Amino acid sequence: MAAADWAVLVVYLAVVVSVGLAAGRRGGDTREYFLAGRGVPLWMVVASILATEISAATFVGGPDSGFSSGFVFLQTTIGAVLSRLLLGWLVIGAFYRAGVTTVYELLEGRFGPPARLGSAALFHVGRLFASGTRLYIAAWAFSQLTGLPLEFAILAAGGVAILYGVAGGLRADIGTDVIQAVVFLGSAVAIAGVLIARAGGPAPALAAAWDGGRLALISPDFRFWTAGFWANEYTLLGAVIGSCTLGLATHGTDQENVQRMLACRTERQSRLSVVLAGLLDLPVAALFLAIGVLLWVFYSSRGGAMPDSRSALFEFARTEMPPGTVGVLVAAIFAAAMSSLDSTLNSLAASSVNDFYRPLLRPGRDEAHYLRVSKVLSLVWGLALVLVAFATAAYVAWHEARSGKAGGGLIYSIALGVMGLFYGSLLGAFVVGLFTRRGSAGSTLAGMAAGVAVAAALRFGPLVSEGFPRVGFTWHIVAATLATVLVAAAVPGRKPLPGEALVEADR
Repeated sequence: MAAADWAVLVVYLAVVVSVGLAAGRRGGDTREYFLAGRGVPLWMVVASILATEISAATFVGGPDSGFSSGFVFLQTTIGAVLSRLLLGWLVIGAFYRAGVTTVYELLEGRFGPPARLGSAALFHVGRLFASGTRLYIAAWAFSQLTGLPLEFAILAAGGVAILYGVAGGLRADIGTDVIQAVVFLGSAVAIAGVLIARAGGPAPALAAAWDGGRLALISPDFRFWTAGFWANEYTLLGAVIGSCTLGLATHGTDQENVQRMLACRTERQSRLSVVLAGLLDLPVAALFLAIGVLLWVFYSSRGGAMPDSRSALFEFARTEMPPGTVGVLVAAIFAAAMSSLDSTLNSLAASSVNDFYRPLLRPGRDEAHYLRVSKVLSLVWGLALVLVAFATAAYVAWHEARSGKAGGGLIYSIALGVMGLFYGSLLGAFVVGLFTRRGSAGSTLAGMAAGVAVAAALRFGPLVSEGFPRVGFTWHIVAATLATVLVAAAVPGRKPLPGEALVEADR
């Protein structure tokens, strides 16, 4: 990178650290540390939800998908928006009024402590490996742009996020997320603008994309009686149902996302935050897919060999963009990485303290004690995320040496799929707990185990046996959720719904 690019990156990191550390001066208790005192304005919560959702995997995966298959992935946002509407209408208000710090507290009220501990443990395992892998993806992108070692990028992004995340808690996370959302969305708009200019304007770019078959928005395949239908990851029906189910899980059972909604000032704002963030998913997804489509148009017009879809954006940035703009892109990748990391370590610490440490190990201590422990656990989880990123880098190197193939696609798939192994189980447990009168602690734990087993079989079965039926990833979480519900609800319930009046009122 040029000197101007490094200057942009240094200034960005200095601003983020300063804002994050300033937010940490408030002090307070664990309510302040994990929920920002429930005093965050609506617009900041929405920006923070978006920043948390858009990881470095988005910078790699969005353009990759657009370059390879155009806008067809955009149909998944239909289900995503639907899921946010359902959550705002039925669920988030009940969480807010119940006054919980972690969503898994509700399962304890319904089924008992084992259900709370089991669901929190699933969240811990899945979030650790998913977010650690995303840190690796950010480091890989940084290395692609700068030529610097992967290890340096892992330590830099992880270290900065840990520094302000441990000090400032959720308030620091949300404050820096706002800056980071502006940086990575602004950089994406700038890149799209440069690509449109290189294509000769919007009209020539659209014409070239149309001629190349990159503007199709849906895959209208409804032949559900065929094996190909279930193997296709981008049928309209699969995209809508699968992405709706995934959205219900990510924003209704994942502490990392729900924690931000619970930081709103009022219940109404809490509801609105998830709905508005869902509506904004559509233009954000379209923007990153458009970058991939425009990259395809650019390289197609030049002739010769096409670059790999995963590295096309970084090759374009290195060779075609003016000095200073590459630094903005690197800053955007760091922003995406850190906005995911700070959210992860805070949510993991929140669940560790409130679901395990406070009720099981040290009940009845004062808030000053729990606040100290919260910061220590934030640091521990941050270091664990860095270690997972290093382990992922080692695995990729081993895989490439063994197979002779690049491991980027494999790791991107893992990053998106790790939490998918657990989301169905979590969602199924909440469906039974909130909307039925059935289930017990034992059946809920068995149901979650069944959900994990189904998701793992669908994901890894084809890798183990060529005869195992291939099912598109959009259906994995649906099948896991159904398995969890069927097993968990197999026995009559013994306790009333937690906050039953709240759920009924939401309906």
